[in-house]
Amino acid sequence: SHSSRIPTGRTLGASMAGPSASPPEVVAASGDAVLPSLALVGGGFRSVSVFSALTAGMLRVAADVSGSCTSLQDVGLYARFSALCTVSGGSWFAAGLIYTDRFRELIENMAASPERATELFRRRWTEPLLAVAFAENGPFEKKFAKLIEFVDVGLSQDLLLAGYLCKTGFTWTNFVKTILEAAFGVDPAAKLGDPVQEWAMGKKWLICHTLLTPSEGSGRSVSVNSRRSNIEQTMRGVPGSFDFSPVVYSVVLGNAELGAPVPYVASSAIPSSACWCYSAARTACQVCLPVHRWTVDSEEVGGFSNFIQAASELPVIGCAAASSAILAPLLMSEVATDLLGDLAPAATVWQGCNSGGNTFQQASDMVVGLMSRRGYRRRDAATALAGEAVCATADGGSCDSTGIATAVRSGSREVVAYIVADENNYPYQLAKLFPGSFPGEERFMGHLMSSSLGSRPPPVFKQGAAEVLEAFTSFPSLRLPTDTMFLRSICFGSLEV
Repeated sequence: SHSSRIPTGRTLGASMAGPSASPPEVVAASGDAVLPSLALVGGGFRSVSVFSALTAGMLRVAADVSGSCTSLQDVGLYARFSALCTVSGGSWFAAGLIYTDRFRELIENMAASPERATELFRRRWTEPLLAVAFAENGPFEKKFAKLIEFVDVGLSQDLLLAGYLCKTGFTWTNFVKTILEAAFGVDPAAKLGDPVQEWAMGKKWLICHTLLTPSEGSGRSVSVNSRRSNIEQTMRGVPGSFDFSPVVYSVVLGNAELGAPVPYVASSAIPSSACWCYSAARTACQVCLPVHRWTVDSEEVGGFSNFIQAASELPVIGCAAASSAILAPLLMSEVATDLLGDLAPAATVWQGCNSGGNTFQQASDMVVGLMSRRGYRRRDAATALAGEAVCATADGGSCDSTGIATAVRSGSREVVAYIVADENNYPYQLAKLFPGSFPGEERFMGHLMSSSLGSRPPPVFKQGAAEVLEAFTSFPSLRLPTDTMFLRSICFGSLEV
């Protein structure tokens, strides 16, 4: 893992929306521009593990230096940050640390007793999650998982979780709900504007995610329920050829009266005049090609005001699920949707034009309803979807898995980023923010779902990727304990970009 301080200067290039002659759209309250942001990269369970240990370790060091107890609030470890910019697993971690006593106390206890940190994390985070999965599985699944445990413990645990999800009805939101409730102690009914831990009061939480926005006429589309339904979605009025648009739910923590402090989307990415287009095909029979197609448009998206005015009413679990919906881009792959059927839309977080929790629930109910019905009129379904402006969200990593670009758009000029690199100590996620090729790019882009669905994300900064990564790889490393099992390095340094 890497802790990287990235002060952004006047050399900032095009925004995430793509190359532009105008400066990037930046919104910051008076005085906020001089305060740094903390960016937590995506990475699911691995990110949660790394950020938990990194926070606990630094908390212990800071407490030793100051002579205080290992309290996040008393030590002030994250006091100087004005905003938390989180992606995917980083959003899971932030939700637990912001809203629950249970997870904050776990981190503080790990800091107080470093020699017991592994045991504490396993007993109070991992085991409660696995206990939920174990309780729902039958005798056969439990015995089979126990047998697999001799070969691979991780695979055994994955099988238990998969069995649990199959029995309880798989949707991505339910999956994230299980994690946040069982492992972190997050209330399923929690809203962004609910009371928070003292250390987080007054900070902005920016929850990075992505909208699937293939442009009309691009030849790509989103399957709203399943490919056999012939209901597809595109967007009219978006510039460029990239199929993903970076967006952000935002809230001032501990203040339920304020709206979102940051616009949901930059106007250079999705203009207010853009609209969703829903295409429905009628077939003569199941084996025939479509003989007629209707297209129904939604209202203009405007500024997505439902995510601005009632930001504090948005559900924590729904926002965290949208931030981590890594399988959602499969909805733009005909091969994947044909293969997965109704599983692909179930692995997506859907949202609409309603406010608060209804923005997720009503949109999801509509899509699930379409999957469960047979013989419905597709034209009526497309009209209903357009009326609610139902759209698919995806993991923030489809555009920027670091959270750095969102921090810059919100006004920060200094960003401290926790980067979880691969075992070769190479930060591919960071390289995506810079133009030009970089060593190992083909290997990395081959792992990106977006690589086969569209183009590489537009760059954010001006320097070439190779130049920046050369500086990154020269960062100094901390000395690791000799008994470390999985951690390969902890590097730190600064980049002026």
